[in-house]
Amino acid sequence: MKTSPRKDTASERMKEVVSILMESAVYFDLSLRERFELVRFILNS
Repeated sequence: MKTSPRKDTASERMKEVVSILMESAVYFDLSLRERFELVRFILNS
């Protein structure tokens, strides 16, 4: 996974979160609550 140096803007961060959620939904059968907790964890990190 290649990442280019850039400002960590809110919109970029959300795009990353959404993509991570989509991938995680494929690999893990996460419930909505678990996905929400994952988002909260990512945003707080």
